Amino acid sequence: MWTADFWAWAVERGLRVFWVGGTVRDWLLGRRPPDADVAVQVTGAARWADVVADFQRMVSTRGDSVVVLQAEKHTYRWVLRKDPAPETPDYRPQEAGASEPARWVDVVFFEGPVEDELARRDFTINAMAVEWTDRLMAHGAWVMGAAYDPSAVSHAPIIDPWGGRSDLERGILRVVRPENLWDDPVRIIRAYRLAAQLGFQIDPTTRRCLALEMPALTTVPGERLHVEVLKWLMAPHADAWIQAADEDGLWETLFPDVGPMKGCEQGGYHHKDVWGHTLEVVRAVGPVLETLGSDDRLRDLLRQARETSFAMGFPRYPFLKLAALFHDIGKPYVRSVRRPGVYAFIGHAEAGARIVDGLLERLRLSHPARTWVRWLVRHHMVPLEAWKAMGPERAAAYLLRRFGPEAVWLAVLSAADQFGKAGPRMEARRRDEFIAIARRVAERVLGGSPEEWTFPLRGADLVEVLGLTPGPAVGRLLERLRRDWERGRFDTREEGLAYARRWRMADGE
Repeated sequence: MWTADFWAWAVERGLRVFWVGGTVRDWLLGRRPPDADVAVQVTGAARWADVVADFQRMVSTRGDSVVVLQAEKHTYRWVLRKDPAPETPDYRPQEAGASEPARWVDVVFFEGPVEDELARRDFTINAMAVEWTDRLMAHGAWVMGAAYDPSAVSHAPIIDPWGGRSDLERGILRVVRPENLWDDPVRIIRAYRLAAQLGFQIDPTTRRCLALEMPALTTVPGERLHVEVLKWLMAPHADAWIQAADEDGLWETLFPDVGPMKGCEQGGYHHKDVWGHTLEVVRAVGPVLETLGSDDRLRDLLRQARETSFAMGFPRYPFLKLAALFHDIGKPYVRSVRRPGVYAFIGHAEAGARIVDGLLERLRLSHPARTWVRWLVRHHMVPLEAWKAMGPERAAAYLLRRFGPEAVWLAVLSAADQFGKAGPRMEARRRDEFIAIARRVAERVLGGSPEEWTFPLRGADLVEVLGLTPGPAVGRLLERLRRDWERGRFDTREEGLAYARRWRMADGE
């Protein structure tokens, strides 16, 4: 195990090693730590450069790698390849080309008392330490991936100068020192993320500090922001803290286009302004998926949403919630007044898709993730339009033919969109019908054949059977036929060719 190699290396060089941060916190909570935080005290005549270079050689000898996180703070990420990965419900970004999620150890080298190092940490529950000893390592309770073992307490006295254990027992998230937020502003988002993950409350004084330091978030690189945001959106208590963070000014700070959504009234089917409706839709994504997943036939849909890796080491769920957060962001820019209290938002999905591209670039999401969220925003009105034109049964078939298996996620977002409406014109049966659309699409995707959503005609068919001359006209005809196939005018290749013949005859061709 990496712990044995690391301990042997540290002992040989006379270095003191401590478990710190989330590793100690999760151990005390009885959780299985998905990764590790380690602090190494550099003392005596040892030189920083020599110790770090020696550490990197040791890691390289194991076949692992080191990533520099913050050189000025002597903080490094040791990416493990050699040890088998434990099963974990948490998701971690993958390195490029990796076939499995990377496991890592975050290592910080420091001088002076360990209490001074803990004073630089973010929150009291992360400002505890346990020193490595031969006795502790022999006990084996602190091997990464192990859960809390009560019998190890006598082997592991906890260094806790900031009252982290008491806060942990009370379910309180409290900043160690207010200036620590300015020292690393990503800790502002981490506060909401940890509260959402652990089900904790944020100490009122800490909450005020978060709001005061919010402008500092604009200095944080997107690469660090997206990890915290995506973990947050995956958390069991995410929605409550999305609302709380909004009250503290987080979303407008990160994404200024949120500002115009507030106070942008909609009327009709809506009981809230654009931003209030948006928060309702974000909250509805989880319940819509749970409703669909309660059907034994559709449990795999829930697993795909919450567990199957989709992009950046995360499943689709947090990206689906991002799409919900941004789905109506174009509305303030296209709103027109038809009459007092009645508004139109023509083209808001297209406008929103253009805006979202810039917002997601701010988060430095990967190209697949950015493309998918933008696609959901761009097409989120299509299920509603299909429902109005065709009814729920035909709308489901249309979505599947037009978008293929991805239609199921669009249907989920659209159903959540309906649950975010409770205006005077909104009817409860409408929500039920959108759940039915999502259910029908999911049933076909999970239990059907790809032939159901594969267009049966090719340009060569039109040339060969209808005697057309190859060229742009064939492409235009094929596209027109595809639109009619999506609307259910024909199903098979033979029906499509017969349909095309009748069509050309009617046009006098």
